[in-house]
Amino acid sequence: MIKGIFFDVDGTIFSHKTHTISSAIKEAIKDLQSKDIKVFLATGRSYNELETMGVLDMPYDGYALMNGQLVLNRDFDVIYENPIEKHDNEVLVKAFEDKLFPIIIIEKKDIYINYVDEHVINIENSISSKPPRIDHYSGNKVYQFMAYTKNIKAVYSLDLPNSKLINWFDEAFDIINANGDKTTGIKALCDYYDISLDETMAFGDGENDATMLEYAGIGVAMGNGHPKTKDIADYVTDGIDDDGVISALKHFKLIGE
Repeated sequence: MIKGIFFDVDGTIFSHKTHTISSAIKEAIKDLQSKDIKVFLATGRSYNELETMGVLDMPYDGYALMNGQLVLNRDFDVIYENPIEKHDNEVLVKAFEDKLFPIIIIEKKDIYINYVDEHVINIENSISSKPPRIDHYSGNKVYQFMAYTKNIKAVYSLDLPNSKLINWFDEAFDIINANGDKTTGIKALCDYYDISLDETMAFGDGENDATMLEYAGIGVAMGNGHPKTKDIADYVTDGIDDDGVISALKHFKLIGE
């Protein structure tokens, strides 16, 4: 029996063709919640980004943000956090301040960048976003850095023994604590709501969703998903713009025909 469903956002419930979450998905989420099935977001996005995108216009039961590095309950209280380790944070902040390449810093409720170039603008446009404001490091906890550069060697050459890089787009990387990913967020929310893994389902499309789909009781890959994610999934549904989420929920008899 499914008691909790984890949804990736970009390319899974949020379409970059329509720049929104469809009314059908919104209704399906309400239907699931009316049946006491918890609905969670598990995303690389931050709170600020989700708010700007309009994703938070409806309530969810929990949020695994920044690839599971900051986990919030339905009231947005922190139930788990995994910020960047001190040494790696110092290295990345120096790269940020030296402007080695465009770097975004993401804190609990803030996001900013060191500088913007055409590469940043093109990537942000492709994911229905705008570049964050240009600012200096605040000194607060950082949960995720994002590097946007065609000079991939420069990113990998940084001394980051306690971090890992997640390549989620052409020449764009999320940098998070090495001991965390979306599965960390899933575990935190399952523990908080007393849900066992075999009672969970996860939907995703990106390569960074593969571990999440493997970890959950049932992993569903979107038809528009990365080949690695499809290969590891228990079920592959239609693409996001072909009502893939709805089709899968009906297939597993979680919502009506």
